[in-house]
Amino acid sequence: MGIEPTGDHPQKNYKLALNRVESLASEKGTWKTMKPIAIAGSQAPCKEIKYQGKDIDLLNFPFIKTNPVDGGCYINTGNVILEDEKYGRNVGTYRCQVKHSSKISINPEKNQDGWNFLMAMRERGEKSTPAAIVLGSDPIVFALSSSKVSAMGEDELEIGRRIFGKTR
Repeated sequence: MGIEPTGDHPQKNYKLALNRVESLASEKGTWKTMKPIAIAGSQAPCKEIKYQGKDIDLLNFPFIKTNPVDGGCYINTGNVILEDEKYGRNVGTYRCQVKHSSKISINPEKNQDGWNFLMAMRERGEKSTPAAIVLGSDPIVFALSSSKVSAMGEDELEIGRRIFGKTR
């Protein structure tokens, strides 16, 4: 987060971190943002497994049935990325049920931004939407995606980039 710990002083370190987080907010109390940088897939740090199109088979991944009464296997802690023409981008942590080899259902609750995104799509007559699910994201984006830190329409990736403090 751009701070240096002060040795064996947990209270001082906490205060430094708190001051850093507070410094990231604007005068209006909203988050300052930085646009993410798109890179070519060939430059991405995670290239070990790539499946595209008809080669995608979600049943080949070790998703498990978490609870005895679940209707199937779930992705429980993935960062679901949705994009909408009105609201922009949303990164949220929603349970996703694996329906078959190339289809999942996303389960946001009514008080979550993902719900608003999906309901807007439904109102336009869309029955499905492209989504990206990130497994094993960095801790800051995961924390942002599973909290109410951002408001509707604020991009968690842009906020996360600002928190990281990277300028390019």
